[in-house]
Amino acid sequence: MATTRTPVRVAVIDDHQLFRKGIIDALTGWPVPHTVVEAKDGVEYEQRCREVGHIHLAVVDLRMPRRDGCETLRWMERHQPRTLGVAITYDPAPGLVRKALKCNAKAVLDKNVEPAELYRALSAVLNTGFYMNALVTRDLRREVEEEVSAHERWATLTPRQQQVLELFARPGVKGLAEVAERLGMSEATAETHRKNAYLKLGLHSKDELVRLMLTHDLRATPGGDPAP
Repeated sequence: MATTRTPVRVAVIDDHQLFRKGIIDALTGWPVPHTVVEAKDGVEYEQRCREVGHIHLAVVDLRMPRRDGCETLRWMERHQPRTLGVAITYDPAPGLVRKALKCNAKAVLDKNVEPAELYRALSAVLNTGFYMNALVTRDLRREVEEEVSAHERWATLTPRQQQVLELFARPGVKGLAEVAERLGMSEATAETHRKNAYLKLGLHSKDELVRLMLTHDLRATPGGDPAP
């Protein structure tokens, strides 16, 4: 539990007034001395910060108009690096949890959270910089599983298929005609390699290919790199 004599300044940022007031009311039971600042979205939060100064903890709804939770967390990371953000949402889907974590959220909570867990989360973030709960554990596990799956699927490609995709995904490469020319094959052969590789990887577009390769750092088999 925090022992600082200076009251912790907590911001509650949510566009739903009833929920915002509910969190503020629940915080009366948190034994850490604190004061509360409230805002209906990230824009109003920025304005309030100019009035009150440093915020220690910010409870941020992920679904808000104008500047939503993730945008607010990014703004905090740029302009308030000492402020610790706690994301909260009615829709804790894995993709949203992961997005919040990548936006520097130190905890992700379901809006149905019990007061006792809210207190644990805020105290943990305040004292250790992070709060690990089932939502975060589930998402981190899923991320590891996806990482393993991506590399396993990539390993099913032939070296030539990997070469075609790696070259095709490079910035500045105009298309399969250029890939074929660099690899010394016909454009039809390059298209066959690309099509078969997409089937193995479950891809449907070049954007998906680039995202997969960047996210998981996929490369052609050593010794079979495409031409520079």
